[in-house]
Amino acid sequence: MTDGRSNELLLKAMTKLARKRDEASRKSMYMVLLRATLCVPTEDDPDEAEGERFAQEEPLHGRDVYAAFTSLDELSRWRPESADHTTMTGAELVTILATCDFASLVINPGGDVRGELYKHEVQMLAEAVPRLRAWRNPPED
Repeated sequence: MTDGRSNELLLKAMTKLARKRDEASRKSMYMVLLRATLCVPTEDDPDEAEGERFAQEEPLHGRDVYAAFTSLDELSRWRPESADHTTMTGAELVTILATCDFASLVINPGGDVRGELYKHEVQMLAEAVPRLRAWRNPPED
């Protein structure tokens, strides 16, 4: 299940970024994205006997494009025939995707509020995750 509050904040941050397009709005959206709980569609992996992989959007320049959703309603609009998914935080998702060869991550493709992060943005966020965790949870003496 997604965390409605964090995803409401993410949708607001995405809307603000679409209007303002400034550095402060972008950073704010990144921070909220890392804390949000996302629905990530999965599908059978043809290369694995019993494995799954993240479902993909149409390729961009021959490279994978992954999708994530702020709610099950958004996911079902994208692919009504398949509700297979996993949930994870944005921080967990970018950490996994940073190890993959892909073009971009699309949030709520086809939705009223949607956005796209290119590979360099995902990698930058993944590199920031350990530092942000350490900053939020300093070691105890």
